[in-house]
Amino acid sequence: MHSKYEELYNDAAEKVDEVAERILQLGSTPESRFSEYLKVTEIKEADVVSCSKEAVNLLLDYYKTLIARERRIIELASDAHDDTTVSLVSDFLKEQEKTVWMLVATKSQSCAE
Repeated sequence: MHSKYEELYNDAAEKVDEVAERILQLGSTPESRFSEYLKVTEIKEADVVSCSKEAVNLLLDYYKTLIARERRIIELASDAHDDTTVSLVSDFLKEQEKTVWMLVATKSQSCAE
């Protein structure tokens, strides 16, 4: 699972960069301080995670939050006739729904080794 976690981490970093670029394209300035994100995030940092099943459950909860937020962004961008943002976030959503499907399949694995 370590390689999968790294893949998800790298994917998230790329998406953050794409969102920041889109914010700049729209004439605003994205927040650059992680400490500021931590103040407003719905997704909180987990303590020690002892098995892959626990980690997968956390990831599924995180994706549930992200997907709900992204659906709202699509709705708002659509209302604003911002097709570029709709497309960007729709692409994120498509990938993340596939990841959720994969994680649900992984959940059936046992923690005891």
